[in-house]
Amino acid sequence: MLQTYQTTLINIHSFPGGVLLLKFTIEGSQEIVFSPGQYVVLTIPHKDAFVKRLYSIASSSSINQSFELLVKCIPGGIASLYLCGLTIGQKVEFQGPAGVFCLSNTPLSKVFLATGTGLAPVRSFLLSHEKHTEHYYLFWGLPLFKDVYLFDELKSRAQKDPLFHIKICLSKEDSLDFIDKNDRVYFSLGHINDAARGLATTQPQNSLEYYSCGRREMVESMRGFLESQNIDKKLIFFERY
Repeated sequence: MLQTYQTTLINIHSFPGGVLLLKFTIEGSQEIVFSPGQYVVLTIPHKDAFVKRLYSIASSSSINQSFELLVKCIPGGIASLYLCGLTIGQKVEFQGPAGVFCLSNTPLSKVFLATGTGLAPVRSFLLSHEKHTEHYYLFWGLPLFKDVYLFDELKSRAQKDPLFHIKICLSKEDSLDFIDKNDRVYFSLGHINDAARGLATTQPQNSLEYYSCGRREMVESMRGFLESQNIDKKLIFFERY
């Protein structure tokens, strides 16, 4: 049974490419208890009906009186335009938490494959599991360098955590030469499936778990790619929008 939460928007952080990190605090004494990777449901009126949209929580599960969402402001997008039009102090009702896109409790290394705001549940995984014994590999796909956000946060985690590895895959750049040489190691040209293929070829068969999150087309493509590499289906987890 989903819980209903009355929330107030308390912080807005704007990123390039029309992406916002929104922080909502829960009113009263109510708390949200969720597993990293789960989502909340937003219901908004539209014409003579209601529209529901799912948004993965992008914050740590150890924080129960507030939560954060990553939102892409899409022209014509009913729910995203609603959220992107909010101002500090506005009230918003959510339901949740829900979803089964959660980390399995195994010693296998985890590979996170995300595009765009599909980074949201991965960020929740990372913030909620600052101490871990398995390797975490993040392959995050974006078109251009100017679309990158939260880089300092991810870079800081990679520098402090020897078990966390990040590669931001830029699909529409021709070169990485313009990126600071100290940061260039965190980037690659091409798509995330190219980077994932490179990792898979260096690891024993079925020694990795794959968590894919992003637009439906990307997730289905990545799922097909992984299965074509003879990856056990039980090791492939996905969340699609």
